[in-house]
Amino acid sequence: MPLTVFQPHVRFGDPHVCSDDRHRLSLHHALYESLVCRDRQGTYRPALAQSWTLQEDARTWTFSLRTPLPFHNGDSLQAQDVIASLERARDPALGGELGTQGVYQSYLEGARFTALDAHTVRIVTAEPMADLLDLLVDIPVVPERVLADLPERPVGSGPYHLVEASDTRVVMDA
Repeated sequence: MPLTVFQPHVRFGDPHVCSDDRHRLSLHHALYESLVCRDRQGTYRPALAQSWTLQEDARTWTFSLRTPLPFHNGDSLQAQDVIASLERARDPALGGELGTQGVYQSYLEGARFTALDAHTVRIVTAEPMADLLDLLVDIPVVPERVLADLPERPVGSGPYHLVEASDTRVVMDA
């Protein structure tokens, strides 16, 4: 059954543009998944990452990805998809909205993203970052090969896929 959203102002937008617009974020959370999510109590839970560890240096994070995990276009989740999504999110040319310009860039500047294998990603931040998970909750992962098509043709792995989007209507289907 399709999910149709009507609002006076609905812009689906780019998933990697930092935003605190709750309407846009609710649409993105239906279409996309991130490495981690928060439950209703605010506890971090696995999403695309089935598990993660943080080294004692508070800079080195290792994420083991869920497998197999298909995106809506049939591609399987790979470590390189995570890395490409994080690189895109921190690109200063991408910008932000509602005063959020530069948020991802400032937090992730100097961070190194490495694929340890096809399903393991290591993130080493420039400084200790206890709140990295909080940031990762809102950075969706998309297949690397569709990044150039964003935001016009979004592909995610969430419970819904996009059927139609305009300035006043968004239709998704499960």
